[in-house]
This record gives sequence, C-alpha cells and structure tokens, in this order.
Amino acid sequence: MTKKQKMHSLASFRSEKYPEEIDTKRAAEIYKKDENKPFNILLQKDEETRTKRDAVKPRKAVAHWLVRDFRLKDNFGLSRAYGKSSEHNLPLVCFWVNCPEQREAHGDSPFKHYYRMLSLQKLQEKLEKLNISIVTIDAPKRKDIVPLVLKFLKKYDIAHLYSNLEYEVDELRIAIKLLEESVEQDIAFYPCHDLCIVQPGELKTKSLGTQYAVFTPWYRAWVAYVNDMRSQKKTLVYPTPQKVENLIDLDEKAYFPEGDVDKKRFHKYHKLIGEEGADEALKQYIMSTKIKYYDETRDSLDDDTVSHLSVHISSGTISTRTILEELFAANKLSKANKAEAPGIAEWVRQVSWRDFYKHIMCNWPYICMHKPFHLELSHIEWEYDRHIFLSWCEGKTGFPIVDACMRSLNEIGYMNNRGRLIVASFFAKDLLIDWRNGERYFMLRLIDGDFASNNGGWGFAASTGVDPQPYFRIFNPYTQSERFDPEGNFIRKWVPELKDVKGKQIHDPYLHPDSSAVAEQNNYPKPIVDHKKCRERALERYKAAMAEGKELLKEI
Repeated sequence: MTKKQKMHSLASFRSEKYPEEIDTKRAAEIYKKDENKPFNILLQKDEETRTKRDAVKPRKAVAHWLVRDFRLKDNFGLSRAYGKSSEHNLPLVCFWVNCPEQREAHGDSPFKHYYRMLSLQKLQEKLEKLNISIVTIDAPKRKDIVPLVLKFLKKYDIAHLYSNLEYEVDELRIAIKLLEESVEQDIAFYPCHDLCIVQPGELKTKSLGTQYAVFTPWYRAWVAYVNDMRSQKKTLVYPTPQKVENLIDLDEKAYFPEGDVDKKRFHKYHKLIGEEGADEALKQYIMSTKIKYYDETRDSLDDDTVSHLSVHISSGTISTRTILEELFAANKLSKANKAEAPGIAEWVRQVSWRDFYKHIMCNWPYICMHKPFHLELSHIEWEYDRHIFLSWCEGKTGFPIVDACMRSLNEIGYMNNRGRLIVASFFAKDLLIDWRNGERYFMLRLIDGDFASNNGGWGFAASTGVDPQPYFRIFNPYTQSERFDPEGNFIRKWVPELKDVKGKQIHDPYLHPDSSAVAEQNNYPKPIVDHKKCRERALERYKAAMAEGKELLKEI
C-alpha cells in the first residue's frame, strides 16, 4: 500500500481541534451500518425519549438555542418555542453559544463570523420589540457546551428547549448528548429539522429504499416532494413569532464578539446584512431580469449575474423554504419544475443542491472525518510543495484565470461557482495537492462557507465526491478562461499586471511574444506547472489509487 506523505512542508488540512483522520477500512466498515451514523442515532434517541419529554411540565420559561438560524421568519425551532410559550403564557428566551474552539475547529472565516455577529445584533433588536430576551452563553471548549446550556436552563427553571439542527457530525453528537442528559434532568429538548426544504432521510430510491447518491434522480424526487406539498396547499414556511406578554429577568446579557476582521473591506463588498438584508437581496433578484437568464449566465466570471444569497442562506438569515414561497408568490414558479423562465428553474435546481449535500453528509458521515465520499480514492499519491501551495493561495500561479479567482476570494470572501470549480480542479489535478487543503483554505476565506456545500464542490472538482463523472475529467484552465471570461475583463480587474494585454492573449500571456513582454515587465509569474504534463500525471496517480482502493475495500 502506498504510504501517505508527511505534510511537513505544507500546512495541514486538519484543525488541531479535530482527531486524526479516520482509517479508510474502518470508515467503510462502521458507516456502512445505519445504526452507527450520528444522524440515525439522533433520530433513534429522539424517538426513544419522546414520551418522557412530552410528559415534562412547563415551568418558568421556554428557550430557543440559535445556531445557524439568525432570523424571525420561517424559523422552525423558534416558531415551535414561541408556540409553547404562548400556549402556557410563559416568557421566551433565546440564547446563542459563543464557542471559540468550535469556530476554530470549523475554520470559520473572519468575514463569516462578523456577518453572523452583525446579523445577531439586528435580530436582537427585533426580538426585544417582541419582549423576547436574547443572551450569550460562553463555552470556551466544545466539551463545555452541553453542561453550560443545561446549567443555564436549570438556573432559570426552564423546562423546554428548542433548537434547529446542524447536520455536521460534531453538531449532531452535541445534540445527541443534550438529548440524553437533558431528559435525565427533567428538561425536554426538541431538536428541529430546519436547514433543508426536505428533511434528510425523507427521499429514498424506489428500488432499494436507500439514500440517493446521484443528484439527478434525487432532484426528481425532491421536485415531486415539493409539488406534493403545494398540491395539498401546504405552506412551506412556519409561523413567525409575535409579541410575548411575559418577560424573564436574566443575569446574563447578549454580546457579539466581532473578532479580528477588516471591517472597512467587509463593508465595501457586503452591504446587505441580516434578515432584512437577505429579504432585500431576494426581492431584488426575483424582480430582476438576471434570474430569467440564470441558466445562460450563471457561469460567467466577467458579468455578475448571480443572486449572492449564499451568504444569507449559509448563516440562516433566510431559509430556502422562504425563497421558494416568494417565487410562488411572485408567480415566477407554479411548480418547482415549472418556472416562468428556464433561468428560474435552473436557479431553483441550484438551490436544491444545498439539500442534496446535507442529505449526503447525514448518510455518509465520514466526509466530516477528512475522508472522500469515494473511499477508494483515499490514498492518492499527492504532491506536497509549500511554495506551490502558497502560489495558489495568493493568486500567483501564472495561470491568469486561477489567479484572478483566488485574488477575488482573498479580497471579497466570495467567488462564484464556476470560479470555485476552476481553481479547485487546478489545485487537485494540475498541482496534485491533497484537495482537503484547498477545501479548508476556502472555509478560512469564504463569507458563505458551508461545510456540506464546500465539501461537495471540492469533491466534484477533485473527482472524489458524489458525482458519476470519473476521475479523468480535468478542467483545462486556459479553455475555461476563454469560455467564461471571453474578453478577459475579470482577469484584468483582479490581475492588474495584465491589464494592458490585448485581446485573447490574456488567457495565456506567456504563449505570445507581445503579451509575454507585458507580463514579464509587470512581474507577472510564469506558469508554475505545465498543464499537459500535469494532466497525464494526475491520470496516472488517480488510476493507481483507484485500483489500490478497490482492492483495499473489496471485502467490505
């Protein structure tokens, strides 16, 4: 078996807050069984404890734990908490947990954290007008979260807690622990499925009754599910909390640490913040012509035609259910697969990918443990070169489209999907650096960083993820540049060293004498690798790893 290279010359994709990468055979053996999957364990615990939890009598107040749901509208957990407090005429209190270790472990970018803190500030103003208190619970370590939450609830004699679920393995295990320990202390904790339009586990293949592993048939089932909801005249969104009559006196206060962030740069590029900002972004996009032609323009790098709702979705300042409802209300969508224009249908399809990747994460949890979806590609012989890695990070590879994309990411904290695919394919296939390093770098920079979607995108680009396309799909950065930035405007914006290069020579400046002179004069780097040779190298390495991996796993 090929030995894995030591990463002494390259920063690890792992956070020190995580355990070592799980063994490949062990991942296959353990998580092949449904009873070992954290999501299934949670569902089982939820079922086992329901009778006991339902028997818990309300006491002094009801609580809602804000996790990735910084909004009032269409917030399932908050809506249920409000319903409980109204039924028993009790105060309602919200809290969020400030856990620096958890943020560090997940690689939350400064921009993403700052956006969430600003959103919480805005939410606090709305909650206080409804007489709903919000406080901060400090938990320095992840192991402190459950004990401190229970301590808070017991201090104020709160018997009912609601929280929307996050589906990453760590978060599921926290929810499981809270379910187990709270019920023993006569506290009813209700984890709610809010992140997805369709709850994980709801869509099964007709042949085997198992989770879909391919997007297209999954999407057909997703569309049918939504259409069925509409045909039954069921709204997708949950009731918004109204004013609460009773207040609770709390010692704790709310505060929202902003962290080390370049505020001037943040506000230069990100104007719409919080729930109101998300609503405005959606309204603007639905009423624009951009959405009608989304199918034709979504991959364009030199023309901004996308919605930029990803930042709001990933931090929960808007729900994807609300997005669909607003499309229906505006008569842009009659059914999820029948739209006013092809672009709208394609946009809905792209929104649904978020559900798909979370469904995948729940059923194949080892992707949260540094493993690829295709376990047989766990041991590709990667290259490790710190200089080349940093060249990619800084946008100094000598491939103009790659460099433009990376520089825009570093400046704005955002990159459109086509750009992400281009730079990720280049990273994993041309540079042949372990894709998990790129995956983590994205999370450290993206304002819209979402583990499931980011992992899914990197899996697609690196051919290790949920995708029927084989490993020999390798993007050519030059042809991608010509196709998606045909005039070179995007490159000229982000790579000023090449702004004076004429015409299409900008896509490969060192191929032509005159553009080469401009590039050299402005100290633009020459290509750090030869794409053609790297393509052949990648094919050889992937082919060998695939054969080795299949041999390793064939008895499991």
